[in-house]
Amino acid sequence: MSDLILEVKGLDKSFGRHRVFQGLSFGVKKGEFVALLGPSGCGKTTLLKILAGLIPKTRGQIDYYFLETDTPYIPLAFQKSPLFPWLNLRENITICMNRRVMDQPKKEALALSYLDKAGLSKFSNFYPRQISGGMAQKVNIIRCFSNNAELILMDEPFVFLDVLQRQELQQFTLDIWQESKRTIFFVTHDINEAILLSDRIIIMGGKPGEIVREFSLPFPRPRNSLLIPSCLEFKDIFEALHSLYYQIPNR
Repeated sequence: MSDLILEVKGLDKSFGRHRVFQGLSFGVKKGEFVALLGPSGCGKTTLLKILAGLIPKTRGQIDYYFLETDTPYIPLAFQKSPLFPWLNLRENITICMNRRVMDQPKKEALALSYLDKAGLSKFSNFYPRQISGGMAQKVNIIRCFSNNAELILMDEPFVFLDVLQRQELQQFTLDIWQESKRTIFFVTHDINEAILLSDRIIIMGGKPGEIVREFSLPFPRPRNSLLIPSCLEFKDIFEALHSLYYQIPNR
């Protein structure tokens, strides 16, 4: 149990008489990249909001093994970037560094280094309205990592991007994760994306939602998301997931 960073046991969530999901039990290990794959309506986003402390659970237990308090701060990257429109990109990152013990000049230097890795250093003084959606999502992801949080939650952060932007952001996320060694719990309904990014896939489905199966992925790290589809195992894994995904009852 010592390598677990998060453990969920018998988790249920209902809104009045509507049961969103039931009996969810799973663990996430420190430094692991786990994808939660499932169709719309099975409760994936609701689960993330509960894990982030934004809404209460109905019943069950959630254990965070990296915390010293009962009120965790766990960053959540949403589908659309919630950047502060009155702050430039550098300021949007430094304002999220409240958990780092460093002075303001060091925070700004760190923010600039993140922007440089993202290819956005020349846009550091730009405001959100002056950049593209893909650039804004890069900053959104940087903000999650910049706070030095042990666990990062992501809710389909690339879903509204075009194919090229999505591929770029997938690789950027892999690179920054590989460097930081933080733990990521990533929600998607894209089978291809789940295989490209994660170490392990948890499949969720049904109404009310429940965990159907888990898959571990054999692809080594560091990982190039453009090369993974050419691996011999990719086709077999994709077909197995695709077949299972479309057999989920009550979709």
